[in-house]
Amino acid sequence: MRILTSTVVVSALLLSGCASGSISQPATSASDESSSVSREASIRGSRVCFLRKGNGTITVAPSPHRASDAVNPTGDAGEVTDQERCFTGYNAYQERFWSLLGDPDLKLDVVVDISSPNPAMRMYATNYGFGTPEIGYDTDFSQPENLRQGKTISPSEGDTQRFAFQGFKFSIERRTDSAEYKEYLVTFFTPAN
Repeated sequence: MRILTSTVVVSALLLSGCASGSISQPATSASDESSSVSREASIRGSRVCFLRKGNGTITVAPSPHRASDAVNPTGDAGEVTDQERCFTGYNAYQERFWSLLGDPDLKLDVVVDISSPNPAMRMYATNYGFGTPEIGYDTDFSQPENLRQGKTISPSEGDTQRFAFQGFKFSIERRTDSAEYKEYLVTFFTPAN
């Protein structure tokens, strides 16, 4: 974006006859530009809160695979009840599959492991790609996305969707964004049958 803006300004100066001297801009590589834009777009982190309706047992815990330069990952492991249990973060988790493909800058904000009598699953939320928030669930995020069994969605503020996966029944609501986070509420319905 900055390169395009600089080009437009220089062109305008040349057309108006005002460019009497040379204009020097620091050289910026395409990868630096892309990384900078991506980071600026992800200026806000993600917050995911969990709630349970019913009398089943659901336990959540932060995933152990955090990035080395994590920013503000918070949230305590424990049982999900009728009181919200929340996790927040900004670029706090390394996306293992993409890092193997040579994109070490791709990080997720929040990754939570979810367990119950059902097989375990994992849920993530992040805000990248020009501010596009995303939340997803699966059993294994180390596989390429097209081979995953779960789902990734980018809901608008106020949207609520219901899902069934691996014996879990839950809804995902995208709450109104705060100044710091893209926020979601995940409500589990137990028992799931």
